[in-house]
Amino acid sequence: MTSPTQESSGPRWGMVIDLQKCVGCDSCTVACKAENRTPPGVSYNVVVEMETGTFPNVRRVNIPRPCMQCDEPPCVTVCPVNATYKHDNGIVVIDGDRCIGCRYCITACPYGARSFDFGESYVDEVQGADVLQSPEYGVDRGERAPWKSPWGTVRKCNFCMHRLERGEEPACAETCIGDARFFGDLNDPESVVSKLAASPGRSASRKRSEPSPASTTCVEVSHMSTTTKTPDAPAASPARRWWSHVPHEPFLTPRNRRLWYGFLGLVLLAGSWFVVARLTQGVQVTDLTSQMPWGAWVAFYIYFVGLSAGAFLLSSLIYVFGMHQFERIGRAALLSAIVCMGVALAFIGLDLGRFDRALSTLIHFHWTSPLSWEVRFYTMYVALLAVELVFAIMVQRRTTDPIRAHRWMRILGIIGVPLAIFGVHGGTGTIFAVVKARGMWFGGLFPIVFVVSAIVSGTALVMAIYFWQRRGAGKRPSLKLMQQLSVVLVGAIFIDLGLMFYEFIVPILAFEHHDKSIMGIMAFGPYWWSFWFFQIGMLVAALIICMSPLKKRVGWLAAAAMMVIVGILGVRFNIVVPPLVPPVIDGYPTNIYFPTINEWMVAAFLCAGGALAYSLICEWQPIFDPDPDDTEAIAAEQQQEVPA
Repeated sequence: MTSPTQESSGPRWGMVIDLQKCVGCDSCTVACKAENRTPPGVSYNVVVEMETGTFPNVRRVNIPRPCMQCDEPPCVTVCPVNATYKHDNGIVVIDGDRCIGCRYCITACPYGARSFDFGESYVDEVQGADVLQSPEYGVDRGERAPWKSPWGTVRKCNFCMHRLERGEEPACAETCIGDARFFGDLNDPESVVSKLAASPGRSASRKRSEPSPASTTCVEVSHMSTTTKTPDAPAASPARRWWSHVPHEPFLTPRNRRLWYGFLGLVLLAGSWFVVARLTQGVQVTDLTSQMPWGAWVAFYIYFVGLSAGAFLLSSLIYVFGMHQFERIGRAALLSAIVCMGVALAFIGLDLGRFDRALSTLIHFHWTSPLSWEVRFYTMYVALLAVELVFAIMVQRRTTDPIRAHRWMRILGIIGVPLAIFGVHGGTGTIFAVVKARGMWFGGLFPIVFVVSAIVSGTALVMAIYFWQRRGAGKRPSLKLMQQLSVVLVGAIFIDLGLMFYEFIVPILAFEHHDKSIMGIMAFGPYWWSFWFFQIGMLVAALIICMSPLKKRVGWLAAAAMMVIVGILGVRFNIVVPPLVPPVIDGYPTNIYFPTINEWMVAAFLCAGGALAYSLICEWQPIFDPDPDDTEAIAAEQQQEVPA
């Protein structure tokens, strides 16, 4: 791998395409598929038809779209495992045996030049199609089969490197009947491509996020412009270990326990078939395509990361900032943060084309990739949460000195707060914010939006869990506690809505047409229901909390919290999906996506699995038991409250 400014002693391969000579015959597309034996949905060389001018002076131009082999390729920058890199000869290549299939590079490519191998084959059209192998990079991979590269990985044009090694030109250049493609060594000033690349009449047909023409090794030449539009207490004896089971307040009544675990069992049973289908058939069971690389599972991933970070930040109000009025939900918040992070990682793991390589993200580090950093932040974050929860349980059970334990919890919280804000969820927002090729993603405000919405969703989650656990255990939830939590919730909601206002108003005032088209898709396109019913519906939750007659009823406060939980899910869906709908290049078709039944059932399975893990830990440990010193005060408080 070489830096963009490093000089290479060997050739630097490049291609120049004369747009005036391209007749749109698609012979390059056919030759490329035949040469590289690409499966359905994978095409390295497409020709896009574009109309230029205004009526009646209108012309149709053919725009070939191979990989531009950028000198500063954004796909290389975002790859978390260094699977894609720039070769010494100037070609951007992919290591198919290292690629994890996250498709981050596809979202970053401003040309739409990358494809994902979903594992499909032409077996119905061509006898023995599975026996045919791709000759990419000269690697003999044998018969095409699941869990065998390039199945489940990203693929792209590499100028037919296997042909270059034999001294031949790329198949597209050799086949072009209009003699529109010129291939050669850009380091040779006498070569045709060097002279054409230096031609003042060239046009690279760039989007605003594309590298400059001088930094690309695939250039299109034409005489016309075709620019296109991304409390202190005494210590007790430590003889009893914290992990041992001791009698504590029941998590649920016997009847509710049977109903709850029966419901979870049915969901897990129904979803298990779809999980097996995903594990055996890959991500082709989804509605994703190479131009729509991310969908519902990525939305659920960032949603649960937000729930986790928000729940942890709420617990930090207790253990770091000393707001002990929330003490009784501290352990529940920490456990919620741990379980939600586990569910988030399960979602993103199943979204990988090669989830069997997921742990390689810990081995291969790429410092420019936000996703690579996030893997390490998540690991530290989960370890910190687990240790802090152990201390909180030990304090409740008096198996350690509470003063010393609270001191350690404060230290862990002080470390964890910036880790959660800047590393975990702010970092998750950065995954999107660095992608210039997609509207409504690129910008410095995005990580802040993620952090604020995390506080909103995490607080709402803890409120809902507390309410339903108390109901399920046959006890009355504390109105005072719910009201105190609702103050935190409504404040965060209004800040979140304010940031959303600026997200929308700035592109409108700046006449940013690409972002405005995405906002139109959100509000009036196929996902309008998610925007108006869920995302904007959070205003109803804020009104419930602010209205005097309703905020005195604990049931209404719980309903508002659940509305927020659903609303933030709608926000996450609108973050991921609508920006991927418009084509990244003018002339590409508009992407159409809606989660399949498999995607929904896998999501239900993972959510039920997280709920089951949370419930079993609550059965085992005193997650909701009050601190012994607070028992009398809580009893007095409940006697004063009016039942909901």
